Amino acid sequence: MARPTEISDEMLSLAENIVKEDDSVRQLRIGLSILLPKTCHITSAETAKVLGVGVATVVRLQKIIRDQVVGKPPKKGAWGGTTSHVMMG
Repeated sequence: MARPTEISDEMLSLAENIVKEDDSVRQLRIGLSILLPKTCHITSAETAKVLGVGVATVVRLQKIIRDQVVGKPPKKGAWGGTTSHVMMG
């Protein structure tokens, strides 16, 4: 059985603010990645289904809030594939 996500009161408060104040889908998903498991007592897998993302993404979204609470600067994602350059002659 998977280990339950530990969500502090500070993380919950930040997630609530993000959901209330931001208007992007990404920010909404970040906030809901914390709010859903905390308020509905659901697993990361169930949260992933609700948000339409994978479990790894839920964990990554939760880490964004966890890092903000402890004061770590945000990191730019390095995933997304490669860019190919076509030479026009």
